[in-house]
Amino acid sequence: MRACPTRVATCGTALADDHFLTLKNLARKVVLAYDADGAGQAAAERCYQWEQRYEVQFQVADLEAGRDPADVWRADPEALVSAVKGATPFLEFRIERLLAAADLSTFEGRALAGERAAAMIVEHPNDLVRDQYVMRLADRLDIAPDRLRTTVTAALNRPHTEPARRSQPPPAAVVNRRELDALRWAVQSPELMSGRLHGDLFDDPIAREAFEALTQWPWHECLEQARPEVASLLQRLAVEEPEDGVDPEERVVRVVVNLVEASSRRLQASMLRENDPRVSEIKSLLDALANARADEHWNVARTFSAEQIGNVDHRVGGAARITW
Repeated sequence: MRACPTRVATCGTALADDHFLTLKNLARKVVLAYDADGAGQAAAERCYQWEQRYEVQFQVADLEAGRDPADVWRADPEALVSAVKGATPFLEFRIERLLAAADLSTFEGRALAGERAAAMIVEHPNDLVRDQYVMRLADRLDIAPDRLRTTVTAALNRPHTEPARRSQPPPAAVVNRRELDALRWAVQSPELMSGRLHGDLFDDPIAREAFEALTQWPWHECLEQARPEVASLLQRLAVEEPEDGVDPEERVVRVVVNLVEASSRRLQASMLRENDPRVSEIKSLLDALANARADEHWNVARTFSAEQIGNVDHRVGGAARITW
């Protein structure tokens, strides 16, 4: 870890127990400010264990999708300071993300959101905290608190080994926002995305499988052939509202640039672990790409992305052919 008086960076590695052994001696409130697309996901299963074991308060800063803390700091330092000051508890952050992606305009949408949020609430070890979230969620979803409390209790008492009923929909896949954006455009505007994506740019296995299914089968056959969780993700993306007010061609460039940058960061981390002497070249291009993206110079960012694609292409055996 690299430390400053009030902040630390994990230098590209996932947050782990060793980090908390150090942090607990420095502060009792820890704010996670990773890329908003994946904030807290790597720590999801251990978050509450850390809070109990090390007696720290664990929170998440809600950053703009597709921008990491360094990008936000370069563009608007006050925005990063505000995000950290306004950080929310981990469970609240997860529920808010779920509600933001849900359709709350219908009874069915609110009921589904309630069921999925209940599955998150039961993970918290404190029953008083769980009940506070139940009451807040009931108000947001216009569901009677006792009814939602029953749903949470049922989820709490459900054995982990209980087999899933075939009639029940699979749980929603939690996928990195950048990869979701790319998949959404691949589903809704395949003619624009044709030749601009490749499976090797996706890190999440569900997202990669979804993209490969799209390239392998026509739409309806794709939904029939894909695994349930993959088909569920694709169906959800197909009905989500597209972003308004952005030129489609520019939006596609943004989506691909963001995906290439994330892939390049993984490549850089891998090369650092392997002591690859070419890592300095990757870092230089990656810094230039990130700066161009932060300044919204998309044509410049596209140029650097094309160079980075060549590096990813080389590492994966010449598979990632992208057409700009």
